[in-house]
Amino acid sequence: PTIGRHWEVLGFQGGDPRTDLNRSGGVLNVLQMFYFFSQHFDLLKAAYLLAQDVQQNYPLFCVSINLTKMVIEALLAGKLSKLCNSGSKGVFDTCCQIHSAALYHFYWRWRTQKRSIEHTELTFNEVRALLFRRPAKLLEMLEQGIAESKAKSDPTRLEFTELDFGAARPKAKATASLPTRLWQYQARE
Repeated sequence: PTIGRHWEVLGFQGGDPRTDLNRSGGVLNVLQMFYFFSQHFDLLKAAYLLAQDVQQNYPLFCVSINLTKMVIEALLAGKLSKLCNSGSKGVFDTCCQIHSAALYHFYWRWRTQKRSIEHTELTFNEVRALLFRRPAKLLEMLEQGIAESKAKSDPTRLEFTELDFGAARPKAKATASLPTRLWQYQARE
C-alpha cells in the first residue's frame, strides 16, 4: 500500500511518505538512501535497529532527508568540489558517498553519545560542521566504520577451546553408585 503506518516504521513522519520526500530533495532522497542500503547494508541495519530503540529512537528516513538537503547545500556552496573533482566517480556518486558518510556519522554520534530525540539538532549541527569544513574526514570515518563492522563479523577472530567436561578426572566405579536395575545402561569400556 502506498499509504499506511508501515512508512512510520521506516522513519517517515506520517503514513504518506510523499509529504516528507517532496518537502526537499524529492526522488534524490530515495536514491541516496538506496545507495546507502546497497553499499553499506550492515551499517544501515545497525542504524535502523538503533532508530527503533526505546530510549534512542529517531526517524531514520527523516534524518536521511535532512542529510540529503545538507549535502546539496554543501555541493552548491562549493564545499564538495575538491572531492568531486579528485576522483573518477563523478558528482552523483561522490554526493551519495558523502550522504552515506553523513548518515553513518549521525548514527555513530547518536550511538556512542547515547543520544535521544532531544539531541537531534545538536547531532545535525555536528554533521553539518564536518560536511562544510572537512567532508573528506566524513569519508574517512565511514571507511573506519566499515572496517570495524567487517572486523566484528570476521569469523577468523573467533577463538575456540577444547572443553573437557570431566574426562580428565579418574573414573570411579560406576557400578558401585548405580542401582542394580541401571547397570545395563552404563557405557561399556
